[in-house]
Amino acid sequence: MALIGKVILSSGDEPCFLDNLSLTGASLTIARNAPPIGYHAILIFDTIEASGVVIWRQATHFGLQFDDPVADDDMLRLRTSQAEFAAIESERHLGAGRNRRVQR
Repeated sequence: MALIGKVILSSGDEPCFLDNLSLTGASLTIARNAPPIGYHAILIFDTIEASGVVIWRQATHFGLQFDDPVADDDMLRLRTSQAEFAAIESERHLGAGRNRRVQR
């Protein structure tokens, strides 16, 4: 599940999808072409503000390696929040499916 954050580039702030997050980096997707390898950027997501450098890119996707690791407590809290959100969304979709009528 991708979550929404913001990445700060020299060209301005861009909304981004946070496709993957680890202690040392993140995989992000933005609406325009990804910045070049070696480019510095700042990811802002929830209470995390992490600066880093682009280490790979492909079209609108790119990997950001953080200058400093994300704190363990922040990572645990984010993963717990993500799991709770996924459970709520799953239940919502299952509930919506039960209420549908088959038309003949």
